[in-house]
Amino acid sequence: MNPIKKTGTTGGEPNTLGGGGRFKQMVAKTGSPALAAFIGRKMYGKKKMTKMAVKGKKDNEKDKSAVAEGAAHEAAESKKKEAKE
Repeated sequence: MNPIKKTGTTGGEPNTLGGGGRFKQMVAKTGSPALAAFIGRKMYGKKKMTKMAVKGKKDNEKDKSAVAEGAAHEAAESKKKEAKE
């Protein structure tokens, strides 16, 4: 079995505590996000695991909004290009 890496990145996520990379590794290792969360709650406690989950959700929302803004910008640019032609 491969140990969980505590430094570097996994799937673009940092492996630092609260970064999401360790969780992704654990999901890959166990095959279940629910089981990985259960193990995390046992290791870090309910309060700390909840804090990390909230941070992860906020980061995910930021990523989604950035992607949406980029798509809107591309659509506007393509409309400008079509108008010129």
